[in-house]
Amino acid sequence: HERTEHEQGILRQIMVDVPRTNPDVPLFQHHMVQKLMQRILYIWALRHPASGYVQGINDLVTPFFVVFLSERVGGDANHVDLATVPKETLEEVEADCYWCMSRLMDSIHDHYTFAQPGIQRMVFKMKELVHRVDGPLY
Repeated sequence: HERTEHEQGILRQIMVDVPRTNPDVPLFQHHMVQKLMQRILYIWALRHPASGYVQGINDLVTPFFVVFLSERVGGDANHVDLATVPKETLEEVEADCYWCMSRLMDSIHDHYTFAQPGIQRMVFKMKELVHRVDGPLY
């Protein structure tokens, strides 16, 4: 299927952001990891048109990736030679990352929609808390 102009725009933004993900961590600069992250983010964005892809969502995938890869390889994901990891293992890690990120985003989805109502609510609650705890600071 041909991608629509909107879908191409989503993919372009993801392809710009993924290489920026943890630029000092070689694991996240590996082409296989970047392709895996691109797929996760693109599919998620297509399935969630209200928010789509926005900058920063890519960073939400990284802890899941490190945890699931470390678990599968039995050691520190940052020191694994990805060429030795079976394709099926990486596919399992990718699927687990997608579903965990999806679940996380379900709980903070409104932080990434128009006008960011979730963030607005959090700021309001913070203001109330500061007012109660430290009136002069408020």
